[in-house]
Amino acid sequence: MANKALSTLKGWLSKVPIKAPWKMIGVASSPEFQDFLPPATEYRIRAPASQPVRPSVPAALPERVYDIRYWVRDKRREGQLVGGTNKKHMVTYEVDVTEKTQLSDSEPPPAIGAPYKWKKKSNLLDYDNNGYT
Repeated sequence: MANKALSTLKGWLSKVPIKAPWKMIGVASSPEFQDFLPPATEYRIRAPASQPVRPSVPAALPERVYDIRYWVRDKRREGQLVGGTNKKHMVTYEVDVTEKTQLSDSEPPPAIGAPYKWKKKSNLLDYDNNGYT
């Protein structure tokens, strides 16, 4: 009878989720970590690719969006055009495409498939003023 009671107690203790503290190592040994873990049913109800509702992405007019760049808000550089972000001083360039520009006759335009011809190399000692202009 004692054997039967002992085996029943042993079976009951094996079902209880108690583990010896020296057998549990790492982050999971902390009692705070055990409370943090969500149950498997609450962890991911739906997969990220199968969401039921299409997300609404906020959109606004470009003039109403706050520009977080530093150069735009810097008052010391207010008159400078930096990276095309200064909208107060817009510069427009007009180029006449009907004019044909003449290439210099000294260098003909490169032909397709022809290798580039390098200038003749010369020693640095041959230059006037040691190569400095």
